[in-house]
Amino acid sequence: MLKADSVWNLETDESGKISINAPRSKAGLKIIASAPGYESDSAAPAIDGKFVFRLEEIKELPGVEVKAQAQAAFLEKTAVIKTEVINRLELKKAACCDLAGCFETQGTVHPQVSNVLSNSKELRILGLSGIYNQILVDGTPTILGLSFPYGVSGIPGPMVENIFVSKGANSVLQGFESVSGQINVLTTSPENAERLKTSFYLNQFGEKHLNAALGFKAEKHAEVIGLHLVDPANRRDRDGDGFLDVTRLQRKMVFINGTWESENFKGEYGGRITLENRNSGQYNYDASANAGSPLIYGQSIGFHQFDGRKRLEFSISQRQRLLLQVAGQFHRQDSWFGTLRYLGTQGLAYGNLQHELIWKGHLLRSGFSQRWLDASEQISLDSDPARRTFAGTFQKKEIIPGIFAENTFSFREDRVKVITGIRADHHNVHGWKLVPRMMLRWDLTENSIFRANAGRGWRTLNNFNDHVQVLSGNRNILFGNKLEAESAWNAGCSFTQNFERNGFSGYLSGDFYYTDFENQIFPDYGISANQVSLQNFKGISRSLYGQLEGKVQFPGGLNLRFSYSYTENYREKEGIKIILPFTPLHRGLLALSYRSPAKKWQFDMNQHFYGSQYLPDTRLNPEIYRGPEKS
Repeated sequence: MLKADSVWNLETDESGKISINAPRSKAGLKIIASAPGYESDSAAPAIDGKFVFRLEEIKELPGVEVKAQAQAAFLEKTAVIKTEVINRLELKKAACCDLAGCFETQGTVHPQVSNVLSNSKELRILGLSGIYNQILVDGTPTILGLSFPYGVSGIPGPMVENIFVSKGANSVLQGFESVSGQINVLTTSPENAERLKTSFYLNQFGEKHLNAALGFKAEKHAEVIGLHLVDPANRRDRDGDGFLDVTRLQRKMVFINGTWESENFKGEYGGRITLENRNSGQYNYDASANAGSPLIYGQSIGFHQFDGRKRLEFSISQRQRLLLQVAGQFHRQDSWFGTLRYLGTQGLAYGNLQHELIWKGHLLRSGFSQRWLDASEQISLDSDPARRTFAGTFQKKEIIPGIFAENTFSFREDRVKVITGIRADHHNVHGWKLVPRMMLRWDLTENSIFRANAGRGWRTLNNFNDHVQVLSGNRNILFGNKLEAESAWNAGCSFTQNFERNGFSGYLSGDFYYTDFENQIFPDYGISANQVSLQNFKGISRSLYGQLEGKVQFPGGLNLRFSYSYTENYREKEGIKIILPFTPLHRGLLALSYRSPAKKWQFDMNQHFYGSQYLPDTRLNPEIYRGPEKS
């Protein structure tokens, strides 16, 4: 054992040889020297009192196994804007058949049925209609226009890899439409795909889902090819109301995802072909025999759709890179809503060229975008007992070039980050539109985070597909003169407190958001019992939203998640505050999950609470057609 007052000198020569100079009184000692990646060596002092070590490099290092428990759903810790991540581990907690079913354990996104007979759905954020949030598939905006009512339920759950959800004003890089938030769905990753993966789903109505995917991997290329089939449910009418209990869905889908890379390039590509039919209505309704009949009511919706996308990254240097994204879609639909026939065709193309530059610790992104959309809708009302008057052909052509720039600033050793962005787009009908946005993140402490974001968004109206439910009934649709683009300002803030102590971990978070519409086109059902009006509204139209949520991970595998949200969407007419219909004022969620220590068993329970919601005002209707004020 060495004495504290001993003096030992460390020396190295030009070749890196290390020697320790020890007092001669310690000549009987041996010292062992070791270093990671080298064989250990021991040495006794030489005549001159020096210890000399020669460490030989280890040619093969032993394997190291690192274990960590992955989180099923979590808040992304480094994101400037508050971003919730839902991965495959979380999706196992719900037997989700489509994208809308992937949010059963989340309090931020609220799936809402927009047409109960066709089971078309939308995803609501901040309590606003799903048309006001932006849905991206692998980073590209393709769920638009005629494909919107069926795009959410048209992405099978097993095809989803990760989902990123953020509220309020977002980045300007992907477009101008995000008002209430953004949902980015990443589909099956070729790099993570198994050689063969299959799944089968069967429910009590006899509806069957089959999914299969093949993965191929090479040194610099990976690809996955998938198949998704849905066989329709049996005819059921358990409550005896004469209508089928569930929509009879038939779907055939083939998709492909691929990646490749070279020295300076990295690419991704994907494609999808979908053939789909949805039939529902009265119990004996047969689409092949009764479509359009005034004697038996039913809905039959059929469409085929082709999607394609490509993404290319080129590294110019360590500080610069170029990113190119292109996507396209063709959608053709033939549908019956009772006696109303709907024919629709849409072509969509999207391109985005982006340059990224790291300068003085900041990140600048800028570029150009181009969107092209050509849609044609034809409404036929040849044998309509309700005598509706909006039959005809409706055309929508959009050419929207845009430029954008966004910079990420970092201050105070990355404790404060600010993203400022602006984009200008020129619509061939509505002219120039400016979209400024800003996002702030402030790490008050290591576990206390304050965030705020604000900005503007806008979108154009889709006459029938934004509110497809108006086609289901017998109301006549009245269109206002020269319907303009909808636009709104959104601002919000959030505070998140993370904690980890004595085996417990989790977070508690609170949000508040305010949306003020400059122009909104919301169906007005209150004008009469058999009419609905779509027109510009430039008066006071606002939305208030607050949410409190938390997550606790207990020792031993128990996980608790809870949330409560309050939403108030209203307009003011002649000084009177009018709450808009179909939005619950209160929502609650309690989700419990337990995973056994051996990770062989998992048990989950979800409890949802929905408060009452206002219904369309029917006081002007004849007494027989009047309904309650609230649900």
